[in-house]
Amino acid sequence: MGKRPDGKLFEALEAFAAASDERSLSKAARILGRSTPTVASMITRLESDIGVRLLRRTARGVSLTPEGEALLPKARSVVRLASEFERDAVSAGREAIREVPIGAVEACLFQFLPDFMRYLDQALPGVRLRVTLYDTADLVAALLAGEISIAFGRFAELSVRGISLQLLSEEPSVLIVPRDHPLSKRKAVTWEDVRDEEWIMTLPRVNPGYAAAFVRACRTEGFEPRVRHRPETIQHQIAYVACREGIALIPESYLSSIPAAVRAVPFEGPLPSIRMSAAVSRLRTDPLRDQILQKAIRFASEKISFRQ
Repeated sequence: MGKRPDGKLFEALEAFAAASDERSLSKAARILGRSTPTVASMITRLESDIGVRLLRRTARGVSLTPEGEALLPKARSVVRLASEFERDAVSAGREAIREVPIGAVEACLFQFLPDFMRYLDQALPGVRLRVTLYDTADLVAALLAGEISIAFGRFAELSVRGISLQLLSEEPSVLIVPRDHPLSKRKAVTWEDVRDEEWIMTLPRVNPGYAAAFVRACRTEGFEPRVRHRPETIQHQIAYVACREGIALIPESYLSSIPAAVRAVPFEGPLPSIRMSAAVSRLRTDPLRDQILQKAIRFASEKISFRQ
């Protein structure tokens, strides 16, 4: 017997089996996604290498020789086993990477998760976070329903039975105003200066705790805030301010993304801080989830220390 085809045995046997089934080289080529000359060449080389003629070629198609008839079952068996091996290998590869579903608010997608996921690649190889975007108000429902394992949100506080909350970071609010607003030239602004202004605040469901804290702060200063727009995202808050629709409070970490039409103004007096926390359901036991949570706590702590 001649030499075995160099790394092409499976493909040649696959071509032989297909041509035998279809009784046609051209039909076999269409099934395999190859050209007819390529399939014909593969089978010819296989016959040359094994020293046995497998197919008779005629103008009407191909037919099996007695030798081909005898070897066809083994060829099909090799093709089947190779296909099963490939399928099982893909399945094993997927199982090796454990996906953990998490939910997060938009701010966490921008400010925390990208760097944390790269950190996790090194800390827990083989673990991949599958991220879904939620509003803060919807995160808890998804957590309780078991749709996600960890919720990363702007939780100020959370009193839900079976849910545990872990503070990851806390950052100050910053006042932003249109570039040509009278307050933009001030060295410092107080609550008294903004009591008659119109505000751009995200919808309460985006960050319920912060929305409540903002209203409380205004009422403590003796006025009710006049909210002109309630967009769904912080980016939309910034856009409204740029269009001179009002003023807004945003997380300090968003200052790098404000356009030239917006100014950040120093504020004298207490402003509500913005918290980012991770919530998990204690009604379910999940060691891998707990590992990821501990890594998130450590990563957030290291990030804060680095900034300081």
